[in-house]
Amino acid sequence: TLSAPLWQRLNTSWILFFVILGLINLYVVYNFDTDTWVNFKLFGMFGLTFAFIIIQSLLLGKYMKLPESDNKE
Repeated sequence: TLSAPLWQRLNTSWILFFVILGLINLYVVYNFDTDTWVNFKLFGMFGLTFAFIIIQSLLLGKYMKLPESDNKE
């Protein structure tokens, strides 16, 4: 399990990510044509979210502990 401060940091990072992604989306929707916006929504936001998930996984991986085995021989 993760500690409470680490969970808080994880939640905060997701909140910031989606706020920034929303602001970028607003910029694209008001400054580019509809085709560009649709491509950004489909490919850009998906790619950024996927990259963020990979980065979060790598960062959380160093805090994960393997469960101790009950079978000690």
